[in-house]
Amino acid sequence: KGLNLKPPSSTSVSMAAAALSWLLFALLSRGAVAAVSDATASDESSEIEEAVAADESSEIEDVQVELLQHSFRVRSSQSTLFRPKDEALQAALAASGGQPLPNAYPEPAHRFSAEGLLRSYDAVVVGAGGGGLAAAASLVMKGLKPLVLEKADRVGGAWVTLNLAGSGSRHYRVDGSLHWIIDQPSPRKPDSLFGLLDDIGAEVQWGTHDNFLRTVVREGTRDIETILHWNASALGQELSKAFPSGTTPALLSYLQQPDHDQGPLFASAFFQTATAANIGSILQAEEWYILSNVQQSLPATSILGWVDSLRSKGPTSYPHGGSGHNAKLVADYIESKGGKVILNSEVTRILVEGTDAAARVNGVRFRHRDMQSGMQQDMEVNASTVISNIFLPRTIELVGRSFWEPPFVEAAEKSSLAYATFSVYFGVKDNRVLERMRGSPTSLLLDSHDWAQNFARMNRGEVPFVDVTDYTQMDPGCCSPGTAAVSLFMPVNKSLWSPDEDVRAKQRARHAQKMLDRAEEYLPGLQAAIDASSVYIADPYDYTAWMGNPGGTYGGFQQGTSMDGQGERSGHSIANFWHVGQFASDVLHGGGQNQVAGDGVRAAARAALWLQG
Repeated sequence: KGLNLKPPSSTSVSMAAAALSWLLFALLSRGAVAAVSDATASDESSEIEEAVAADESSEIEDVQVELLQHSFRVRSSQSTLFRPKDEALQAALAASGGQPLPNAYPEPAHRFSAEGLLRSYDAVVVGAGGGGLAAAASLVMKGLKPLVLEKADRVGGAWVTLNLAGSGSRHYRVDGSLHWIIDQPSPRKPDSLFGLLDDIGAEVQWGTHDNFLRTVVREGTRDIETILHWNASALGQELSKAFPSGTTPALLSYLQQPDHDQGPLFASAFFQTATAANIGSILQAEEWYILSNVQQSLPATSILGWVDSLRSKGPTSYPHGGSGHNAKLVADYIESKGGKVILNSEVTRILVEGTDAAARVNGVRFRHRDMQSGMQQDMEVNASTVISNIFLPRTIELVGRSFWEPPFVEAAEKSSLAYATFSVYFGVKDNRVLERMRGSPTSLLLDSHDWAQNFARMNRGEVPFVDVTDYTQMDPGCCSPGTAAVSLFMPVNKSLWSPDEDVRAKQRARHAQKMLDRAEEYLPGLQAAIDASSVYIADPYDYTAWMGNPGGTYGGFQQGTSMDGQGERSGHSIANFWHVGQFASDVLHGGGQNQVAGDGVRAAARAALWLQG
């Protein structure tokens, strides 16, 4: 039945919006419930009920809420998943007809225990999120035996599904990965997850949800019990500080085109880049209703992405059990083929033997917590390959800072998001690659970390950026591991480019040349770091696939557009981790050294690193 909400015209309606907002945002993390203000406590719940009851559209049936959250920082109670104890959330659920039930929350999967742990494995995968599970699945499909270590008490990472059962047919589902499993909000997005599920022979049952809401949760919040803040009145000020007013009208006009591809603005949310002022002037009534009292720490462009996704809500197919169930299907497949998945196991060190050019990965050390007794035990396993699907700065710590060039460490540590702004493309060993980049469609930026300033400079034509599509079109024989080209990148608003093809070609060529000149400053130190530590670094989240679209439309999510020759499974962390695993298995079997470019192992979720002994 859609939300069809109205703008807040009274205190009571505003309270209802706040309560509904907390229903969305209190369920942020796998570890605990965010604190909530006492302003909407139980003594005010009657006003909330009256306000919602007055709205004829308050019976929200089968509302799908997606919380896009990646490796959200938790403190201690990882086994306590989504347990709302605050009265405001209870009031919001009651007002909308839903009742939170104790059995509505997922219980820890005890079967993924340390029992039967071996001393040595073919590979260790750090993190049992979507990318880690995909990598491990590709390894077992090749006959290898990987160990998957996950510090949380469930598999899936962002693949978490929470049901809140209500009266009658009403219920609420919070899913951490709706964007991975359906083609909303972007109809161009391929079903990467189902490419993986098809490959392992998993059967998925489909159902229907009438509506869903989508929001973006910022990475890097270390204390999830902190009250998270954002309010609509401050948004315009935040945007105005970061973006030059001269370009505001053009961007607002761009936003107001309902059929226009808003991918550049949506993607830029992940770089916390301000892209427009006066966003309030383009919000619709129901958006004001929800946003007017949202308490959430989000960069301005995350709100733009949220609004864009909210507007695209509509009927959609949805797999029974949600993405959390699908994660278990992949984990079960891994174990059925001889792999091992262990939960409550935090990797504390990636073991490296030797120094400098002689350094080689030898395994991992991890701390396992027994769910029954609560006892902790430090363990070690040997492996010649480690695939790390966790936050890039944390992976650097696990390997040891001494194995990395200082400029690389500095760049990585400035990336506060899981969607890090640093990428190294494998396999580039000669200038042919750079030559083929000249004149490519524009979508890559190489510059400093001041993204707000860079975005403005980019739109004025002062900074370099270039597409990397041709990386994937090259003959695999041209490339070899151990060398790399590097870039810092962000998306481009193509609507600001000249419609004249000749002028546009000159713009691309000029910026491509600037990018190539700037790349020379980064390559030597980074190549040395890679050579010294046998580390292969993947793009943190496959934005190159979004941008690398030979079809000309921004967004590599077009059906048939491929960064890796795999069709619909391209352009996504799952697909790319799948190929990371395939490439790792080829190397372990003694070959495949030139398959980096061919297999497209150049992008992986959350700044993954693959370390090969």
